[in-house]
Amino acid sequence: MAEEFALASRARHAALRERWEARRAIKGEDDESAEVFWASFGAEREAVKKAAAAATVVEKEAVASLEARAKALSEQVRVAAAWLPAYDVKRATREAKEVEAAIEKVRKAVAPSRPKKFGFKKKLEAAKPSKQQQPVTATRPIEVGERVGFFGERGRVLTWEVRDAELELEDLVDCVVIASARLSALRVRNVEGCDIYCGGIMGPAYVANTRRSRVWFVARQLRVHDTCDSEFFVATATGPVIEDATSIRFGKYGARWEDESLAGVGDVPVVANAWRDVQDFKWLKPTPSPNWALLTEKDTPHHHEPLPESARADAKRLGLSFHQ
Repeated sequence: MAEEFALASRARHAALRERWEARRAIKGEDDESAEVFWASFGAEREAVKKAAAAATVVEKEAVASLEARAKALSEQVRVAAAWLPAYDVKRATREAKEVEAAIEKVRKAVAPSRPKKFGFKKKLEAAKPSKQQQPVTATRPIEVGERVGFFGERGRVLTWEVRDAELELEDLVDCVVIASARLSALRVRNVEGCDIYCGGIMGPAYVANTRRSRVWFVARQLRVHDTCDSEFFVATATGPVIEDATSIRFGKYGARWEDESLAGVGDVPVVANAWRDVQDFKWLKPTPSPNWALLTEKDTPHHHEPLPESARADAKRLGLSFHQ
């Protein structure tokens, strides 16, 4: 009897691993590993640094080419930040900046009179609301380089009303974010103690390095990395994927928007109850993963007061409420 049980257990485990590997192959998720990233990033980084170091008399077109390659390296880091471990992100960011600094020296030698890179920064900072102002309302994209979103805020109510943006939320602590317009994608990183309310997201939603937070949205796909003690109230087209995450709970999306066309909730082709099909890519045992759980209807904050008091006025203005 014990031998039969052991054989059945091994068979279940083999079937689970086979299904997991097949899913990763279909979705191309083998590319999302630190080894693959460093192999690609490291080779290009060294090639660009070597080209910059060997440059003496360089044509302006060549400098522009080097700058474009450096920009591509930074973009590679930005995209990989959704799933790379925090240490690798920090290291890759530092190395990408070193490449940019090397190219900047070459650029100054070629065209010293050229305006300083990112010379619009002071003007941008002057246009940003004072940190004493609450709430902060984004009636146009808040830009940091080519990124748009909210960065480095503490204890603030942040509202977003720009349609079809790829919204980024990074280094936020004890904030409330209300995005009342449809988004093309959502990226959340290094967030703690925040409540995030969104409508429809036409592309993916990535959440990484997040603690003690609650998130509402409707999206095609949700991926959660290096996150703990957080709750997700979502509707999705595919099952959420978690990796290196603990104490994660999932519930049904219960937000309601007065301007449904602006929020775009109905624009996302979701599948009923797909949010329940959670996949833990770091749990290959035949037993259920202990890293996540489903919330029952009575456990969700929809039956209580899901909005912090500091955000209720803005929620009312933006037409956000909840199904009771």
